Amino acid sequence: MVVIVSLPVVGILAYLVSGETNIGRQRVAHMPKALASLPDFSSVPGPGAVTLRPLIPERHQALFKVGQFIGRFEPVVAISRVSYQIPVPQSKRS
Repeated sequence: MVVIVSLPVVGILAYLVSGETNIGRQRVAHMPKALASLPDFSSVPGPGAVTLRPLIPERHQALFKVGQFIGRFEPVVAISRVSYQIPVPQSKRS
């Protein structure tokens, strides 16, 4: 019975002695470095940039205009236009 009663007391005393990990100081110390690594926001294209506007075929433009009227959002590019190709190794000439 004494063991059951004393274990919570020992746990409370151990917590008071060691405490919990304070990540606040480390976070504040690393924040200037993290902010310095971010790109300049004036150079990042906004939602009105030409590169983010998708090329909508003429036959689908009416549908996108209806969606824009209902949702109040312009369509944006959702899929990268980069073509991914697997390089094929050239055969070795002997």
